[in-house]
Amino acid sequence: MKRTRHTFLLLLVALLFACGSDLRFNREGWKERGDLGQHVNRERMLDDLLDNHRLDGASQAEILELLGAPSGYDRDEMWYLVAVKVMNGDTNEVSNLVLFMDADSAILSHEVRKWHRR
Repeated sequence: MKRTRHTFLLLLVALLFACGSDLRFNREGWKERGDLGQHVNRERMLDDLLDNHRLDGASQAEILELLGAPSGYDRDEMWYLVAVKVMNGDTNEVSNLVLFMDADSAILSHEVRKWHRR
């Protein structure tokens, strides 16, 4: 009985840590949406994407193949909505992956841009 309880507690702790951990980037998971239409994996995949996939120097076509259609764009940048955090019915924080492009649509640089309610 005591051994079973310890095993159960270890499994519970492992599960709790796994739920909040980062995910490896994959195209399907990046595009996946939850019930409310939000991208459910992007925030947890962002570190792996930035650490293990070449963004700077890639062509716009390569980025579209990797990440899919952007959330928005203008002539020299495009962005992907990463996360929206809501508290008490109000948007409290928005995170975007912003990719800056040159005149030939090659990616010059990127940044994660966060907006916080004050």
